[in-house]
Amino acid sequence: MSSKPEGQLSASPDGGQRATSRWRVIGVVILLASPLLWLSVDDSVQVFARDNVNGSVHTVLEVCEVVIASMIFALGWHSVNRKMPRNIIILSGAFLAIALLDLCQLLTLPIGPIASRSGTQAELIYFGIASRAVGAAALLTVAFLPHTKFISARLRYVAFILPVSIVILAAWIALYRTDILTFTLADQSLPLPVLTGIQYAVVAGCSAAALVMLRRGWAHKDQKVGYLVIAATAMALSEAFFLQFSPANDLPGLAGHIYELVAYGCVYYWLFLQVVRAPYERLHRSERFRLRQLTHDTMTGLPKRSLIVQKLRHAIAQTGRSNTKLAIFFLDIDFFKKVNATFGHSVGDQVIRLFVVRMASALSSDDTLARQEGDEFIILQSKIPHRHQAALLAESLLHRLREPFHIQGHEIFLSASIGITMFPEDDTTEHGLLHKAHMAMNSVKKDARNSYRFHTRDMENSLRERALIESSLRQALANNELLLHYQPKVDFRTGTIVGVEALLRWHHPVLGQVPPSRFIPIAEENGCISAIGMWVLKEACAQMLSWQIQGLPRLRISVNLSARQFQQAGLAALVSDVLKETGLDPALLELEITESTVMHDTEAAISALASLKKLGVMLSIDDFGTGYSSLSYLKRFPIDVLKIDRSFVSDVTHDFNDAAITKAIIALAHGLDLSVLAEGVETLEQALFLKANGCNEMQGFYFSEPVMPQKLADMVRSMPMPSMQNRAT
Repeated sequence: MSSKPEGQLSASPDGGQRATSRWRVIGVVILLASPLLWLSVDDSVQVFARDNVNGSVHTVLEVCEVVIASMIFALGWHSVNRKMPRNIIILSGAFLAIALLDLCQLLTLPIGPIASRSGTQAELIYFGIASRAVGAAALLTVAFLPHTKFISARLRYVAFILPVSIVILAAWIALYRTDILTFTLADQSLPLPVLTGIQYAVVAGCSAAALVMLRRGWAHKDQKVGYLVIAATAMALSEAFFLQFSPANDLPGLAGHIYELVAYGCVYYWLFLQVVRAPYERLHRSERFRLRQLTHDTMTGLPKRSLIVQKLRHAIAQTGRSNTKLAIFFLDIDFFKKVNATFGHSVGDQVIRLFVVRMASALSSDDTLARQEGDEFIILQSKIPHRHQAALLAESLLHRLREPFHIQGHEIFLSASIGITMFPEDDTTEHGLLHKAHMAMNSVKKDARNSYRFHTRDMENSLRERALIESSLRQALANNELLLHYQPKVDFRTGTIVGVEALLRWHHPVLGQVPPSRFIPIAEENGCISAIGMWVLKEACAQMLSWQIQGLPRLRISVNLSARQFQQAGLAALVSDVLKETGLDPALLELEITESTVMHDTEAAISALASLKKLGVMLSIDDFGTGYSSLSYLKRFPIDVLKIDRSFVSDVTHDFNDAAITKAIIALAHGLDLSVLAEGVETLEQALFLKANGCNEMQGFYFSEPVMPQKLADMVRSMPMPSMQNRAT
């Protein structure tokens, strides 16, 4: 298995193949031309002692030429498509003419059916030179015309009519205008200057065609054109051999026919590659491309999940037979969405590619890197002796990925979260290992990020519990499993209870008491919080009205609004409906919104708070000081109370910074004419510090934990509460 992204990090061998193909063509051309050297030294070679044998051999060669030329025409004629390459139509039509002219030449041989006619030798030379001239003209035309031009398939009929017309004209001249053929003979044996000129023109034309096509093949990186180069060269050499033919030396004539067969064979094979093999190759490439799209990521060239599952199955089988281990890494880029949102998707794509290169540089040849989807990746680390090797690789990956990415003038810093599972310790199936690696990665993202973590069974238990909570939470309201506890708020000045905060509790039939910190975030994620929040609001308002009916003094009841509730449209109307339905005085309802919620979209928050304030309810900012407060916006918020977060209160008597922050919040609130409440008060020292610095109200376990409605009613009835000095005793 390889760690390199396929198609990106490996060199292509095409350049070497093209160079080899060039020298191969040149070598074949030189080999074809070598017999001319022999003939130039010895021109008296007699291959066949008897004329009848010589004639029979020539006849067989002529028959082969007719057959191959006919096959070239048939192959080109039947390669019908809506559009056909122009060079195919030209060559197929030309070889129809060549086949017919060679057939006429065959019929004029001394052993042919018209051998008794006078002038047969002239006709033999006439048809032969006409055939080779047509071939030279066709190759020269193909060489100089653009090879990418296409014409309508209907024009193939021209490729039939034109060559047939040429052959009919040539046959008419041979039959009825024999006087024209006198240029072909002198004393019935020696060639005339006109004939010699035509033959030299054929040699020159074929040679020029070979050179032009060789250059074009190199320029366009077309290896198939080498067959046409060889065909043109063989045809030129064929005519050169015919130029050296004499009655005393029959080898040039024999060689000329053999080279003609070579030329025809090369043209046929080139045409076969174009019209038969090329479509299948295109289909095969298309199938391979589609298969690669299914198994490999287009942008990075990495295997997709489907392929990595197969590789993982194979790796499991191999690891099971050896005394080694297999580590599966699930890696996710932290906060990658911000890169796309800030710099655009084009920059994000470049970051992904560079990310892949960096990861690949940390892997060995036995490791495999794959892309799950988006910014998630999978790594298989094979043949490791123990899990310490996996930890070293994870640290190496994190170190490399922390380095900044420089793209289009931007310096981008990223990190990653990595989950790791081990085979065979964690699981023995490919899907189980991937699932648990993903589980470990999610655990890292939830708690830390920019780190790695091995899978543990506690993660599975936590996920199972979460799944149970999520499914049960949707039925909790219908099953009456939710209830409210109430924690009193105490006025520092009088020491009496002036309000209560409604706190949600859930008693699950299997899990028992589920802490709010466990189920409220899940309710926020799955959307249940809106329905639960409205239930809490109605229940709290109804309870306060019930207490009033029981004769309890007027107390403020505060209800927390979740971020999703606060951001929903028509919140003020929903609260108004609850107040009307329960009949509670709006002045007794206090809505608490966290600082991070109102600072998420300040302008929208100001509008929502103003709408709620018009109802006559009180508004407070919860967890103040833990978010990103802006004083310019704070003064615009129509709020009544600031709640100091328990994180400052817990160490207010021991930590100078917490004490200074608490004093500053109290001073800020009073400066804005706001009331201040401290939550999480648990000791007398904390209470005394807060009172001394002007805090208005407090709540916490020092006074009371959240209690049931009846117990709270009893506490209120027992007011006034004892002073803090008395409570301390």
